[in-house]
Amino acid sequence: MRLMQALCAFLVSWQLLAAPYAAAGSVAVESEYMQDDECASGDDSCSLSLLQLAGQSKAASAKATVERMVSHPGFALSSSFFEGSGASPSGTCSVKALNAPVKSNSMLVHGFGAGGGGQSWRYSGLVVSDGPPTNQVDFDQPVLLKVKVHAKPASWTMQPSTINVGGLEEEPVDVQWSASGSADCPPALCLPPRPSGAGLVGVPSKPPCGWAAEAEVVVSKGGMPAGETGTLLFDISELVAANYSIFKIWAVPSELNNGMWQIPEQIVTSWGFIWLPLEIPI
Repeated sequence: MRLMQALCAFLVSWQLLAAPYAAAGSVAVESEYMQDDECASGDDSCSLSLLQLAGQSKAASAKATVERMVSHPGFALSSSFFEGSGASPSGTCSVKALNAPVKSNSMLVHGFGAGGGGQSWRYSGLVVSDGPPTNQVDFDQPVLLKVKVHAKPASWTMQPSTINVGGLEEEPVDVQWSASGSADCPPALCLPPRPSGAGLVGVPSKPPCGWAAEAEVVVSKGGMPAGETGTLLFDISELVAANYSIFKIWAVPSELNNGMWQIPEQIVTSWGFIWLPLEIPI
């Protein structure tokens, strides 16, 4: 607590210097550095990231950490697939632009179920663009993607999840796609990622069009349990250093239930970036 209070005092002193920067680029310098945030229960790496940022910011004699949490553009991804009786296989895909988190859209979902009539897959993810430009970042401090998540309550047992972040080369475009009784497949961005985790036993059932291609660099955190809310901090320094400014966020089950799975819907209520700029314009 004393460390955070000291850091707050330090950053307040830089508000006047940073005001032109905030006004010019919808960028805010935190005067109360992450004071209202809570790390997810048991997330030691989140707590460590906060402490590291606190100590490093105190040592930065002429710089202030910048946090942008407002008006980040993004895209909601949603897809479903069915294989079984009737018009099969079939599927739907939607990629929709978002200017801010919307509860009905900005959520992370991954599920699979099977019965006598067939089997179905459901997936939702999120793409966040407008990340900090590589040539404007001081990598003496980690670059963080800050995501606030509320896991929807559930009246039945669900599988624990892992939330992942990877880089995208290009910003998506709006897509509305559907197919019924054909082998057509949607754009690759709509394909569900393959479940992964130490608790997986067996081989997850693959949807008709397969799994999404695996990202080379993935940053992971445990998802929120049903009914809980928390802040997740992803260290995306390696991705930003590799010139990524667009990021895909998705969740996968870390366990299976007799070959099937359903994770608590992870509703993303806000997202943004925290980084140390090379210099503060004056």
